[in-house]
Amino acid sequence: MTVQGIVLLVLFAAVLAAFGAILRMLIRLLRCGGADPRFDRWGERVKSVLLYVGAQARVLAQPAGLGHFVIFWGFIFITLGTAEHMLGMIVPGFGYERIIGTSLDGILSLLIEIFGLLVLVAIAVSLVRRFFFKPLRLRIDDPKAKIEAVFILGLISVLILLMYGIRGTEMLMDGPPETIAHAPVSSYVAGRMSGWGMNLPVANAVFAWGHHLIIFFFLVYIPFSKHIHILGAVPNVFFRNLGPPGTLNRMDFEDETAEKYGVSEIQEFTWKQLLDLYACTECGRCQAACPAFLTDKPLSPYRVIHRLRGHLMRERGALLGGGYGESGAPQLVPETVAEDEIWSCTTCGACMQECPPFIEHVQKFVDLRRYLVLTESRFPQEMQPVFRNMEVNYNPWALGFASRADWA
Repeated sequence: MTVQGIVLLVLFAAVLAAFGAILRMLIRLLRCGGADPRFDRWGERVKSVLLYVGAQARVLAQPAGLGHFVIFWGFIFITLGTAEHMLGMIVPGFGYERIIGTSLDGILSLLIEIFGLLVLVAIAVSLVRRFFFKPLRLRIDDPKAKIEAVFILGLISVLILLMYGIRGTEMLMDGPPETIAHAPVSSYVAGRMSGWGMNLPVANAVFAWGHHLIIFFFLVYIPFSKHIHILGAVPNVFFRNLGPPGTLNRMDFEDETAEKYGVSEIQEFTWKQLLDLYACTECGRCQAACPAFLTDKPLSPYRVIHRLRGHLMRERGALLGGGYGESGAPQLVPETVAEDEIWSCTTCGACMQECPPFIEHVQKFVDLRRYLVLTESRFPQEMQPVFRNMEVNYNPWALGFASRADWA
């Protein structure tokens, strides 16, 4: 093993340990939530992952989803190439060719080349759409989210360019540049670099270390960024609701130990509702389908999920460190979510129908409402006649008992 290989191995082990600690913290946060039985029907759940993660079925329901499909699969193939190169630095002579044969290795190399180029195109289109032809679903009011998106897309672009630099310099070190069928883009890059008069071993090392350090940075940065969905989306699809759409959790009014109903603090959500917060891709499809948002009501499902996730991450120290003491936990309403927002929801479920990682927005809004109504007796004045009618006539329209059979 070379000195470079030893340094890379030690650095990778340290980064992997840090990533493992972060992952453990995220799992512990989920365990702060309440119970939710989602461990049944494993066959259907595995099929969901294959269909909605592997095939990106919901993502491709809109034409713009093709870009995400390309970036998703491109990153998978690029990661395979990165793993081969890292292992080659640690264990000299290692290569996939020895394991899968020359033909399959050539096919894999070609896929890495093609998807790398397609990802660059997809990123360019994404940036143009985000800044020049912004659709409704991307109209967000958080400047940090925009900066973060550009930062991540820029790093991915640099990562791919460095990958071509690695492969191109390796070709030049093996001899004069020539077009290789399974590496057309790298062959072109090698041809362009051949006249630069570079010190090829040094250039190759710079490209390689730059590429691998970006990968290491991703591992520790992603869990605290908008791209945490890379970790949360797959399990969220796996644990999605397999029952009738729009089914809500029932309250146990016969539980004499219950001190309150609904949700007022972040840890009172179930673990699955907290996992939803990790899974959000911030694609904005929920708000583009929301009738409340489209009619200029104060609600945006995306913004609510975005702010709840921020609240969860800010409070992780208290949640994992033993609680809040006498001060008590911060109230979600109105500190994180405004009352007008949750009362603007029509509970139609359009947001959940459009959401690629199957986030369950409506249950959260209903849980927040339940707390306000049943525990705090706080609700809009316009709701009073509805509740009075429910109490007296057992329906919200004040229809008499004699006409019940006409509409029930």
